[in-house]
Amino acid sequence: MKQNKAWLAGLLALALALAGLPVAVAAPAPEQPFKDVAATHWASDAIRLAVERGYVSGFPNGTFKPDEKVSRAQFFRMLADGLKLPHTLQGEPWYQPYVAALIETGIRKEQDFKDKYDDDLSRLEMVKLAVRAVTPGIDNDPNAADDNWLVYRGTELGILAGIGAGKLALDGTSTRAQAVAVIERILAVNAGKKLAVDKYAMANAELAWHSTNIFTVMPQFFNDPVNETNPYAEVGIRSWDVGKLRLQNKNFSGELTELIAIDLADKNDPNRYLLPAMDKMKWGYNEYLPVPDDAYVLFVKYKINYNHAPETYLDVLGLEIRGFDYPENYRTKLLTPTNVGVIDDKNYDADGKRLFAFPRSGYKFTNDERIVINLQVEGLAGGSHDSYIYSEIVRSWVRGV
Repeated sequence: MKQNKAWLAGLLALALALAGLPVAVAAPAPEQPFKDVAATHWASDAIRLAVERGYVSGFPNGTFKPDEKVSRAQFFRMLADGLKLPHTLQGEPWYQPYVAALIETGIRKEQDFKDKYDDDLSRLEMVKLAVRAVTPGIDNDPNAADDNWLVYRGTELGILAGIGAGKLALDGTSTRAQAVAVIERILAVNAGKKLAVDKYAMANAELAWHSTNIFTVMPQFFNDPVNETNPYAEVGIRSWDVGKLRLQNKNFSGELTELIAIDLADKNDPNRYLLPAMDKMKWGYNEYLPVPDDAYVLFVKYKINYNHAPETYLDVLGLEIRGFDYPENYRTKLLTPTNVGVIDDKNYDADGKRLFAFPRSGYKFTNDERIVINLQVEGLAGGSHDSYIYSEIVRSWVRGV
């Protein structure tokens, strides 16, 4: 059957050629020069391009050894040659010219690690070098010395992807395949290309950077673009400051340690394990109602450092979310952010945890079209106004959402 199809295709091509019509010829797939790199290998294209560009080569036996670990010195050479940085042709030791070239451009920092160039390169070290390589003037950024920000920026640019469900594995070592893949992404970003982003890796990096992932998971609510019509100077991710996450006076001290957004509509959301089963999560005013399976759930994790006035303060932190309009049916349909209770689930320990359901549809904003989230300590009735403690942790512009 296949031979018949091939014969018919050839006959059709001949007929078209005789008729003077153009014949579409399928381009052959690029050949992979290494016997240990299949065409289906995840880094096949990157390896082929890297070899063509001349900053890496294979071994005399015709292999590339894609899974072999790469040392710091080896990566420095690949990166310097990939970026075509000027350097002397020889040095002692052999990697010295490449190290000097990267230091001169600000890509390699003296404080990155001690001079153990033969050690395996970690994924953290690789992404730090990569972000500096695509960010001219990075030292002028106030976050430039923050490893967590560098990782977040690397995921945001699409340079760093996760290892299964967005796991960053920053302590893990880098392989030759990973090294050339990252360098190819660096070259693509420098050429003005926009790379695909691993949203799970980016969310994990954001969580490590500043204890939340809401700006990645719920950008339609919390990550405002900078524009001339925006009346708020510090909004979205720019309004977030970890210094605002502690509530404290002489009688009480507590702090938010994590604010994690979980997308119930995403069956692969890597943080779904933090929640009880769907039928155990309920909200409501006069009756228990199920949480919609397309909602977001905000997982609040906190700790109480001290409470010297238990007659005034409960050992509970919560969120006050403003900005949503309250229609008549908000008590029977999830149209505003709402506390979630956990019903009959002995496996869910609620100490130091709170849940809030966040509607995905049907909501309306108030006239000023902004969301404000306050962190507050829950107090007992009758407490004085002076005892009230809160902190505005997010301000977000939501016009047009």
